[in-house]
Amino acid sequence: MGSFIPSDEGITHKDHTADLWLEAKDVDIPSMISRLVQGIYGVMAASFEIEDEVVDVDLEFEGSYPETAMVEFLSEILFLFDAESLVLLRSDISMEDLDGSVKLKITGKASVAEIPSGQGGMEVKAVTYHGAKIRMEEGNVVGTVLLDL
Repeated sequence: MGSFIPSDEGITHKDHTADLWLEAKDVDIPSMISRLVQGIYGVMAASFEIEDEVVDVDLEFEGSYPETAMVEFLSEILFLFDAESLVLLRSDISMEDLDGSVKLKITGKASVAEIPSGQGGMEVKAVTYHGAKIRMEEGNVVGTVLLDL
């Protein structure tokens, strides 16, 4: 078997600072995740114009770890905004421990939303797995995710 040496000819490495750490804390994982949802919306806009029509949202996410399910859920929330302009207005999040995995169930209400002129923040491209963490701190659950801007 031979060796492979990648060429760096014509390649320049540059630091990239288009990321934002988002951290939330609350009494339990579902409540903390709800805060992260609000945090993501807060990064995207100072306010949203919401249509009167409300739609039901029912989602389930399963992961080997709570962090995996958390990132999957937050990614779906971001997708719903990008693809359908939906903002989750209220939700009930529950977590179930399965053998070897965790399931998040989300039921809630969403509405089509628009960011008013002058109220926009940063565009969130993705919620990443890099550095996603859930930990206990002073009796609270703290969740951390890295947003790709």
